[in-house]
Amino acid sequence: MRNQQGFTLLEIVVSIVILGIALVPMLGMFSTAHFSLKHGNSSTEAVGLAQEIMEDLKLQHLKGIGLGSSPRQAIAGHPDYSYEVHVNSAGSRLKQVKVTVYYNLAGQERSISLLTKMGEWYD
Repeated sequence: MRNQQGFTLLEIVVSIVILGIALVPMLGMFSTAHFSLKHGNSSTEAVGLAQEIMEDLKLQHLKGIGLGSSPRQAIAGHPDYSYEVHVNSAGSRLKQVKVTVYYNLAGQERSISLLTKMGEWYD
């Protein structure tokens, strides 16, 4: 008998099946990682926009902003995001300001809120 080297057809088929079984869960991990990355990017963008809106309110010294809620408004340059501002009294000459930014991710509306207290400034 000769010493034959190589793989039989059965060995090749079995190795392909084992490799296929191992690859299916790995492909699922890639999908999950992609969604997590997209969610992280969207929420980071929403936090940045909420901070920007809050800083604009601080620069305006809350002028023209009474107690209560503003209607939801679109954010210029960011068509997938909108925001609301809620202002409540937090004591004498102090207001509690909450900025909520809304965005859609995979067909679901999500939101991020920032809350701070601001003193009323008089010019």
